[in-house]
Amino acid sequence: MIRLRCGVILTDPFLDWLRDWTAREGTSHHGRVLALEYVRCHDGPRAGQAWLEWLWVRRAGLSDHCLFHVDGVATDAGKPAILDLYLSPQTQKGLRWRHLGAHGGHPTVG
Repeated sequence: MIRLRCGVILTDPFLDWLRDWTAREGTSHHGRVLALEYVRCHDGPRAGQAWLEWLWVRRAGLSDHCLFHVDGVATDAGKPAILDLYLSPQTQKGLRWRHLGAHGGHPTVG
């Protein structure tokens, strides 16, 4: 388990899921970092629904306080590597004091 400085908790099942995901997807995306966005709808037809989105974003111009270095979940050429994870300020606020887990092969928020 890892608690990020913003208060988001990454559980061991989530770290295992992330390790498997990066093994499939890779970590080298030409200067891009993995971004996690937490989206929660407050109104409209999807009111009350929430989900996670994963995308690769350009490192240039990203705020350092939004970048987190997660050690031990990625590999580069068969060796453990640090994964840079970007959480926008909105995502940090939405996930603060919550935990990311995994169940049934999918990431979860609790």
